[in-house]
Amino acid sequence: MNTSQLLKTVNSFWDHHITPTLTEYIKIPNKSPSFDPNWEKNGFMKEVLDLAVDWTNMHKPKKSKLYVKQTKKRTPILLVDIPGELEGNILMYGHLDKQPEMEGWNEGKGPWIPVLEDGDIMLWESGAIVEYLIERHSDGALKPKPDQPNYPAYLQWLHYCEGMVMPPVNTIVVQTVLLPPERQNAEALAQAQKLLTRALAPVNERLGAVDYLSGDFSGADIMLGHAVFMSNRLGCVPEDYTDLKAYISRLESRPAFIKGIET
Repeated sequence: MNTSQLLKTVNSFWDHHITPTLTEYIKIPNKSPSFDPNWEKNGFMKEVLDLAVDWTNMHKPKKSKLYVKQTKKRTPILLVDIPGELEGNILMYGHLDKQPEMEGWNEGKGPWIPVLEDGDIMLWESGAIVEYLIERHSDGALKPKPDQPNYPAYLQWLHYCEGMVMPPVNTIVVQTVLLPPERQNAEALAQAQKLLTRALAPVNERLGAVDYLSGDFSGADIMLGHAVFMSNRLGCVPEDYTDLKAYISRLESRPAFIKGIET
């Protein structure tokens, strides 16, 4: 089994076929009947059911069958029967409805924005959070001293992330994941993909001479490394960017990276 190709296929399927539909599902306020007595009249359950049926019909395995069972005053059941090769049956189930949206977020916080809370200090923006943690909590690690020869390289690549790499990454995510298909702009997507690949060329060149951007692993690798990892997931790191590919593998093998992905 080619596990690398398998992982690439699974990641691509999630990014292009699962996440966009989940995004649309999240937008529909289809609360459980326990929290929405007028659920039939409101029609959100039907909207979610139609979304699920359309997606399932598009992606269900061959020879499988889809059934929808509806009874008045009862929420619908969507059943997908997938034949197997062994004896017995396995039942996997989930809910089309959901609990009420969470409330009680503190000021400046929400489910989508990274926020650091350190005592009385609350800080958002990923770059600011990284620099703050390095200055206050790293005991001199993750950043060269200003008088060291690699300090200019550290500064350059730390800020190269937000200045050159993340803008096209954000555009690609918007055009492929966040926007519904009817609002996506193929021209804007193609331009962003081209810009991202060009922006990664100097990074690939740099990594032909060093293992990490400033020589040793640093905050620059936390910032730009994440952007490069995402660029690879988006299919914008060419195969001939071999030094960049090797760099991504080094990052993925670091214990802290593995812990972050698993949690």
